Amino acid sequence: MTWRIVRRLEAGQSQVQICREFNLTPSVVCNLWKQFQDTGSIERKPGQGRPRATTATEDRYLSIIARRNRGATASQLSRDLYAATGTRVSRVTVSKRLQETGLFARRPAVCVPLTSTNRRVRLAWCREHRDWSMDQWATVLFTDEFLFSLNTDSRRTFIWREPGTRYLPSNVLEIDHYGGGGLMVWAGVMLDSRTPLHVFERGTVTGVRYRDEILEP
Repeated sequence: MTWRIVRRLEAGQSQVQICREFNLTPSVVCNLWKQFQDTGSIERKPGQGRPRATTATEDRYLSIIARRNRGATASQLSRDLYAATGTRVSRVTVSKRLQETGLFARRPAVCVPLTSTNRRVRLAWCREHRDWSMDQWATVLFTDEFLFSLNTDSRRTFIWREPGTRYLPSNVLEIDHYGGGGLMVWAGVMLDSRTPLHVFERGTVTGVRYRDEILEP
């Protein structure tokens, strides 16, 4: 962008027009033009700030161990780096280095683990019904139960992953049990209709209770 600005200034375009077009302040364009006239270059001058805390090798090491253990916190990765190389950096520095390699802290996707048999049966069911008409689907009632956990889930667990990789197996947290107490509810849906929401009273939902409270009514 800086070279485009310089070329337009050389062609006679005013600084005011360039500021409006590139959404820049007048001082930015003025300083850029002055630097080019004085030095013939638009490269930024080397800074006098703090040197980089990690080397390229250490940056690669952080990226590798974060990918191997995606649930590790930035503080844990900082301690791992110190144990391996003797370089001590803050968790903020670790986060910045991982972001440079495309890894960002995100909440993992949650799913129920499926066996190979589950996948095969579901795929066969989908293929069998993919050509059904609206009239056929109008006779089908889909039902499901769900246990709402009464314990607070803070969802503050993060993993390191690249953008667009939310549902890769390595980034999915499988959950097949519920901790603590809960409330079991049941409902059904079909085309243009739905059942009332049924809440089970305390106790285990057995086949007998399911028949007496859901199927027969």
